Amino acid sequence: LLLLGWFLSLRSGRPAAAGLLAGAALLTEIPVGAFLGLAGGIFFLSGALKTRQYRALLCYGGCGIGMIALGAGLNFLAHGTVTPLYLHGGGGTFDVSEALKSKNLLEYAFEALFGNRGVFSYQPLALLALPVLCGIGWRKRSQPEQALAAATVGITLFYLLGTSEYGGGAYGFRYLVPVLPALWYFAAEFSLKKMTTPVRRGVLAALALIGVATAAVGSYAPFCVSFEGYRSPPGTVTHNIRNSFAANLLAWSYENNPGGMIAQLLIRHYGEAEAKRYLLEAYSNTKNIEMLRRLVSEPQ
Repeated sequence: LLLLGWFLSLRSGRPAAAGLLAGAALLTEIPVGAFLGLAGGIFFLSGALKTRQYRALLCYGGCGIGMIALGAGLNFLAHGTVTPLYLHGGGGTFDVSEALKSKNLLEYAFEALFGNRGVFSYQPLALLALPVLCGIGWRKRSQPEQALAAATVGITLFYLLGTSEYGGGAYGFRYLVPVLPALWYFAAEFSLKKMTTPVRRGVLAALALIGVATAAVGSYAPFCVSFEGYRSPPGTVTHNIRNSFAANLLAWSYENNPGGMIAQLLIRHYGEAEAKRYLLEAYSNTKNIEMLRRLVSEPQ
């Protein structure tokens, strides 16, 4: 901690640390890291052009490139290519297929943002970040905040336009999980300024509690199975189970209290045959042998 504090206290320490983190983000999640790195680069470039001092920009870029080179070297040692292994082979997330070309963009965007897999329906507190992301009060914001907001919008648009499924076996819209810290930052700032009356604080508390509830249900099976767009054609077990919150809640409630109100309501909603069919899929996915044995032994 002392060494880190000393490093950041140096004149070039913070730009260098930012470059290292941007490079690390790129290695972890290429689209997310690319947008964050580009936004950071624009921020340091604009500062350099104003002051005619390029040291910060060089430190940022040099450390970022160095981190990327390190990752490329490790990839080459591990499997013989400088790019991550998940970029090789067809049928991946960004496969330009007929499904991607023919998707209903408005429907897909609604499902990913506000619908069955929506980041805002699962974490409604993040809705308070929308004024910032829509550009309200943009000129009053600091350059780092502008860079963060622009990167968040860019990442969101990239995944809405470039994907046609919802993140594989995942709870909610997995691709936008990396932007949640930015959404919470802007939402917290908005809350401190605007949510000051008792009624507004009550709304804020309700939004936060919904997020806590959805997070708790999500922790049951973060990689749950549910509707995956073109990967769930009619006839598949996940075609009719479109909401990953309800899917997790069904499996959790049936495991803990199969005769309880929540489990029975969801079974009636989906139909007993479809619900049991899904439970077999869900417990197979989580490798819950005890529940699979119970389902198989139950009278049909």
